[in-house]
Amino acid sequence: MRIFVDIRSLDTPIRSGIPEYASALTEALLAEKGGDEYILFGNSFRKNLENLPLKNKCDAWVNWKIPNRILDAANFILKRPRIDLAVKADVYFSPHFNSLSFKEPRRHVITIHDISFAYFPEFFPRRKNLWHAEQGWKRQVQEAGKVITVSDATRENILDIFHLPAERVVRVYPGLKKDCRPLPKDAPALAAFRKEHDLQAPFFLYVGTLEPRKNLIGLVRAFNIVKERSANRDFKLVVAGAPGWLYDKIFKEIKASPYSNDIVVWGPATETEILSLYNLAAAFVYPSFFEGFGFPPLEAQKCGCPVVASNRSSLPEVLGSSALLADPYRLEELASAMEAAAADEGLRKELIQKGFENSARFTWEKTAGEIKRVFEEIGK
Repeated sequence: MRIFVDIRSLDTPIRSGIPEYASALTEALLAEKGGDEYILFGNSFRKNLENLPLKNKCDAWVNWKIPNRILDAANFILKRPRIDLAVKADVYFSPHFNSLSFKEPRRHVITIHDISFAYFPEFFPRRKNLWHAEQGWKRQVQEAGKVITVSDATRENILDIFHLPAERVVRVYPGLKKDCRPLPKDAPALAAFRKEHDLQAPFFLYVGTLEPRKNLIGLVRAFNIVKERSANRDFKLVVAGAPGWLYDKIFKEIKASPYSNDIVVWGPATETEILSLYNLAAAFVYPSFFEGFGFPPLEAQKCGCPVVASNRSSLPEVLGSSALLADPYRLEELASAMEAAAADEGLRKELIQKGFENSARFTWEKTAGEIKRVFEEIGK
């Protein structure tokens, strides 16, 4: 088969969420391509993708060097250019709904990670909601031969909105980074990292984009409740991640906290920093209102960190009994879960062991194998 993969989502310096999915999955597909040929569509007017290692592993590289805003507008307004007329392949795969147009969309396979913007448009700025509309995501979902979702929760969302035949929507779980792993607690590098960043005190950790959907205001308020108890006065909260949209209120909430001196706003973290933070945290907290899958809590589990998460959308599905789940709107409940995961040694050991077992379910090799079966069905 000739398989076309749109990797335009990699044209960003921030490799988390969707770019991480597109990169790791494409890497896994190319590693096990057998007799298949892979065409990567890295169109960009900029040169960010020109030195991408994946470029040297594929069979063909396509870059029209058209600014993607112009290409997106042409697809949205004119439904041109039709990619299957311009580039011949048996299957056209979109790891995200970057806009494409087709003469025969039945050969199109698209991954939908979540549709939080459809349920909670207030969590996104107007320009982001406009971008979702301009990508023609509804048309792409309705026309695609197969829609892949990253969780059963997202699959149910798609079926609920579009009423597609159930067999056209397939759940395939993503994998996790291989570099996520437990480090020896007495490792000199870990001790040096702790000292350098003044992390001697126990701390709760959040990793992810700073945006309203992640419920960081609720996390700060729950942390305030934890700190009010005298036994927890030493605890800190580390918030690591790049500012997203509508983040101003999050920073105002942090500044207004009576314990703001114990809240560390890390900013964007490197892979090495995130690995160390996962390994040092007393507990990882992810109180998101809506997630299509949720990489960070599973990555934390893979590093041996107990997890507290929201009981909404896909998180109960992917975490199950391996984490403490709390209602993100009930701050006392969230605070109690945080305190238990960090301070109850028996519970911590149980969560760590369950976390290892749960996170082991998610590998990119497994993901690539399941998606290849979808390609084979579409490419007949």
